[in-house]
Amino acid sequence: MAPQFTLEQILEKIEGASLKNCPNPELVTIKKIVTLDSKEECAISYLATPKMLREALDSKVSVLVISKKFEEKFDDTTPLVIVEDAEYSLISLLNLFHPEREANGQISKTAAIDSTAIIGEGTEIEDFVIIGKNVKIGNNCIIQGGSHIGHNVTLGNNTIIGPGNVVHHGVTIGERFRSFGNCTIGSDGFRFTHKGGAFLKISQVGGVVIGDDVEFGANCCIDRGGLTDTLIGNGVKLDNMVHIAHNCILKNHIVIAAQSGVAGSSTIGNYVMISGQCAITDHIEIADGVRLGGKTGVRQSIEEKGTAYAGVLGLPIKDFHRYLHNVKHVVNFRSWAKRIVNIEKNLGIEDTTTKK
Repeated sequence: MAPQFTLEQILEKIEGASLKNCPNPELVTIKKIVTLDSKEECAISYLATPKMLREALDSKVSVLVISKKFEEKFDDTTPLVIVEDAEYSLISLLNLFHPEREANGQISKTAAIDSTAIIGEGTEIEDFVIIGKNVKIGNNCIIQGGSHIGHNVTLGNNTIIGPGNVVHHGVTIGERFRSFGNCTIGSDGFRFTHKGGAFLKISQVGGVVIGDDVEFGANCCIDRGGLTDTLIGNGVKLDNMVHIAHNCILKNHIVIAAQSGVAGSSTIGNYVMISGQCAITDHIEIADGVRLGGKTGVRQSIEEKGTAYAGVLGLPIKDFHRYLHNVKHVVNFRSWAKRIVNIEKNLGIEDTTTKK
């Protein structure tokens, strides 16, 4: 049976919430969190940004959680839960109606676990998991089906390893880490030397060290370092299909959207935001707080903190907008040239462009 709560119970779970236009919250039952356009009864939704305001004003949901700055926009008929930041409060609301799965402490009979491995209290290991020698897994972790944990790996408490993940030997992962399906952590960096007409592999003997509260979407690949470790700091969030190459250093609280890649030995500063399909070259540094628009190509270091860049040429955002404006002129150049030729012809000016 799906969980349901009274509005009074919900208020107790949302930090700093106050109620308006609802004198008896203990009598109001909420069964579901919905979008603003929903017509379902006994439902709650939220308003967090100005773009959502018009739809929120027209919404028929039973209760709205709204950021305080929108309070004056509503009349006295709509029950409102007023908070400082509705999107932040949505986290508590979702955790109430859709609590995260907790480890059950069971270990599947089909899991292959080396006798030297240390498995923490309450940790759950699903079917067909392989765990190598000298592995240390913390308390209350979940290792989902078909994953392979290599030798000498350390996983912190409350880690969730998604299905089909491969964590290669010598990787260290902090607490509350989460990965989704088919991630590979600690595979070899891409390094070869050319000799005698062939590319010869240079062994990658470093590792990967990941901090606390890190999340990887599906199909991410993190390469191990050549001689030193690839480092991923605290609070880093990677979307699906992100590649981090060998010896990269990602500092703290970085977000990287899908299909982006960071080439070897580059350093990404704290609180950098990287949009989808960005390409960052090797051996450069990006300063703290930099923002990259979708498909940005970064070919050299960005030294100024908090700046924004965009486009395949990796231009500062103001230059990028000028570039887009000028590209429109280039696209129309042939039609302009034709008009100029016709004007010159009508004026009797000799066309010398076709003469040798």
